[in-house]
Amino acid sequence: MCLVSEAGGGGVAGSGYSVIARHTIMKSGWTLGHEVGHNLGCPHRTGHAFFDGQAGHYTFMSMGRVQRIQRMRHPHVKYRGLRQYSNPDVNYIGTPTGSVTNNNASIIKRNAKRISEFY
Repeated sequence: MCLVSEAGGGGVAGSGYSVIARHTIMKSGWTLGHEVGHNLGCPHRTGHAFFDGQAGHYTFMSMGRVQRIQRMRHPHVKYRGLRQYSNPDVNYIGTPTGSVTNNNASIIKRNAKRISEFY
């Protein structure tokens, strides 16, 4: 469940619930995707940041230590957020958007049945 509030600066999630500020939806939709990812069982460490040789990209849950290190390796690159969850089976400009350890698609798939029982 996600509550949209008129107040606040971003979002927070825990135990299947999240709260986000309405202005974040109007601005980019990023916060909604990120917090719903938490609702679906995805932690920060399962996001994915990558450099495809010309540009840097990162997925919804990319806030973990590994992703920060990846961004530090390419400090001259402005990373672009992709509005999707990490998934090694989905490419962006020919580069996988996830890895074996950075795979939110598998987490969501694994949790889907349990999550759907709440509805």
